[in-house]
Amino acid sequence: MLDKEHPDPGRVQLTYLWMHWVGKRVLADSATSVDFAKIEALLADLTRSLQHLTEAKKFLEVGK
Repeated sequence: MLDKEHPDPGRVQLTYLWMHWVGKRVLADSATSVDFAKIEALLADLTRSLQHLTEAKKFLEVGK
């Protein structure tokens, strides 16, 4: 998850680059059509990954 008030620029950039890469790969795999279900599934995976990253970051900050 991204903090709407104080977004982490690195996380925003990583998200953008990942989405750009996935989008290009999906479009290259099916030049005639776009698989929106696949894109939605990949975005859900990204959301889960970012959530895990956020939880890990919070865990590490508590240990300081």
